[in-house]
Amino acid sequence: MGDDVLDQPIRQVVGVVGNIKLRGLTADLLPQYYLPLAQTLVTNPFLVVRTTGDPAHMEGAIRAAVHSLNESTPVYQVSTLEDYVSSSAAQPRFQMFVLTCFATIALILAAIGLYGLLSYMVAQRTLETGLRMALGGQRSDVLGMIIRQGIRFAVVGIGLGIAASIAVTRLLSGMLYGVRPSDPATFVATTCLLLLVSLAATVVPAWRAANLDPNQTLREQ
Repeated sequence: MGDDVLDQPIRQVVGVVGNIKLRGLTADLLPQYYLPLAQTLVTNPFLVVRTTGDPAHMEGAIRAAVHSLNESTPVYQVSTLEDYVSSSAAQPRFQMFVLTCFATIALILAAIGLYGLLSYMVAQRTLETGLRMALGGQRSDVLGMIIRQGIRFAVVGIGLGIAASIAVTRLLSGMLYGVRPSDPATFVATTCLLLLVSLAATVVPAWRAANLDPNQTLREQ
């Protein structure tokens, strides 16, 4: 197997295989070719064995099979494919764990900040709510108006945040394996969470203000 095709003599093609990831899971797919062991010089060969049972129990049989061909051939770095892939993905996995922790903290802080901001904005409209109720406004109409305005404010902010996130995650695409930078499930889940937080931050103080006595509210203000 190699990429120095031009340096090799002409040989008969007996089969075609797909491209493989030779340099790691995040590397590009590269075209490869395989040669018979007797027709090439391999200084550091490796052997891939497919088993039907537990591969960890096959190490002794594999060593015996290799030594039956040549007793002086050393067999080392024996590992399963699962262990090999896990070792190859150790660094990206750690990086993604750290990013996930920071992203979780950022999401919690964003939810807390969003709840505090919206609830404060609604609480500041207590006088307006009492005035509307005193002038004959229906409780459901006033409550719906406040909720719609709060959700509209939240939707604009979430939309801008998603646009910025899509742009930023493309810079991290090299650290992701098997996940697209604009993963729809992640954005949908985050959007739903922030919308629920926005709804709670708007409904709770709005409902409290709408159920106050309008005359008492005006006197206190």
